[in-house]
Amino acid sequence: AKAMGGVGIAMPSGGMAAATNPAAQMFVGNKLTFGMDWFRPFRSATRIKAAPDNSYTDSGSNDYFMPEFGYTTLVGSSSSLGVVVHGAGLGVDYGIPWARTGGTTNLYMLLKYLYISPTWAMKVGNHSFGASLNLVKGNVDVRGLQGFAGFTVSGGTANLTDQGEDAATGMGLKLGWVGELTPAFSMGATFQPQTNMGKFGRYKELFAEQGKADIPQQYGLGFAWKASSATNVGFDIARIQWSGVKSFANTANIVVSAANNSRLGENNGLGFGWKDQTVYKLGVSHQIGKWNLRAGYNYGKTPIPANETMFNTIAPAVTETHYTLGAGWAISNTTDVSLTYMYSPSNELKGSGSQLASGFVNPDLKMNQNSFGIALNVKM
Repeated sequence: AKAMGGVGIAMPSGGMAAATNPAAQMFVGNKLTFGMDWFRPFRSATRIKAAPDNSYTDSGSNDYFMPEFGYTTLVGSSSSLGVVVHGAGLGVDYGIPWARTGGTTNLYMLLKYLYISPTWAMKVGNHSFGASLNLVKGNVDVRGLQGFAGFTVSGGTANLTDQGEDAATGMGLKLGWVGELTPAFSMGATFQPQTNMGKFGRYKELFAEQGKADIPQQYGLGFAWKASSATNVGFDIARIQWSGVKSFANTANIVVSAANNSRLGENNGLGFGWKDQTVYKLGVSHQIGKWNLRAGYNYGKTPIPANETMFNTIAPAVTETHYTLGAGWAISNTTDVSLTYMYSPSNELKGSGSQLASGFVNPDLKMNQNSFGIALNVKM
């Protein structure tokens, strides 16, 4: 799926299929999957150093290793049980204090989520229905935001920054459907309501609602076409509702926040200003002997508006276009290995407007990404 731009709502592939669509698990059979991604994002931002230096500052910590695990087993001929384990996150490490805002320690942030998702699927005729219980653990570590102490209720940093790593847990649901409408054409759909997470108590004056950072509601529609006996084409559209999570959706504009008498960490406190996001995915695979060759394209406009880049210096999610390649090699009748490469070219978001009464101008953000993945699939 990763080698095909992330396509997978109507096109099951491997033991991790339920991570995209729980109903897709029904078509996987008895399978065990182990995988590892080496993710390499390169991020940079301007206006971190003291004025008048507006040059880009690069973030370190460019190497992230992300394991994944999947297991599925058929229960009779019309149902399947399984579990998938995977993760997601974002972060920066600029290695210097944020001089423009009065930071005194190195500017750093790491927010990560681990998903453990037991899944059940059943088949009725040519249709499959599935549900996953998402058990989520979140971890966060933030440093270097001392300059924002004046925007907290307490006026201090004890629950704002440099409190070490904190954890929160949550539980959610993901539902899915796949229908084989003709022998060559399938459709699928998924729906994941917003996942309610616990509070990051050590950072209750950073995130809105006293430290909450929920997983946003998401839904999608997918199409799969068997163009020939060897070639498959898939297309997915996914929607991410950042607007439902105050810590992500509320404005990051401190001038607006102060005018509204809103403080960091309050129920309607400062956020990252993210907008809802639509992601388009296109992928193709072609079988040649023991090899399955794959390619894909993925596009989603950055959720960050140009006038909200300041707080997003620690969350510069500005990449938009992703190109993917990969291949699967059948080692035997029961075992195959998949390799994946993803490249997202550099995208720059120019900040606009002022977010501090002193006239501090929004920084410019830039990011590109590379990812290398390997997975082992074993039929049980």
